[in-house]
Amino acid sequence: MPLLRLEAARKGTVELHFDARADPLVAVARPATGTGDSFDARLAALGLRSLADLLAPPSLVIGEDYLALDGQYVRVLAVADLPPFVAAGWLSGVLAEKLAVDVSLHVRPLDAGAAAGGLKLKSWRLGGALNDDRANGRPEDNHLTTAYEQIEHLRRGLARRETALFSIGLYLQLRASSRAELEALTKRVAGLFSRQSGALLVPRSQQEQGFRACLP
Repeated sequence: MPLLRLEAARKGTVELHFDARADPLVAVARPATGTGDSFDARLAALGLRSLADLLAPPSLVIGEDYLALDGQYVRVLAVADLPPFVAAGWLSGVLAEKLAVDVSLHVRPLDAGAAAGGLKLKSWRLGGALNDDRANGRPEDNHLTTAYEQIEHLRRGLARRETALFSIGLYLQLRASSRAELEALTKRVAGLFSRQSGALLVPRSQQEQGFRACLP
């Protein structure tokens, strides 16, 4: 069941249909009727429509793991556990299939001071775990050793001002004409992506934010 449904009525008004068993993700209130009304509210009072009304889809359904925009089903997948290094054409397995998938990449620079502090804390934790394994005669964990070496390499690069760190957000937006087609497309993309490093996650109750992240 959808958590919220918005549909444009015939006379230009908006009807709200809520699922009684779940709290809505979005609450829409009637605009105030005072001198401080927005420009869009004054247009509505005159029987005119704003630019946002003209661009908005006629209907919107917000589900837990999907959106339905004017009958088209949309789901956003987030890419997690990105590898430290990728080769050219890393996503070619997904893009070469010419599926109804849009890729959105967000890159944000991180503050060097805060990043150095976070790397130092991670280095202490990983170093402590490795020392504990050695002290107790346990075999060396290759994943911990690799992570420790990568963090130390980044710390040296930051100290020498040779390295800059960035926060990366990678999202895949899937589009389908039905729920069944959307589920099939999700499984197909997950299967293609399983050959790469990383993991695909379906954000729960955050599909609207994911949709906004994939807008041009």
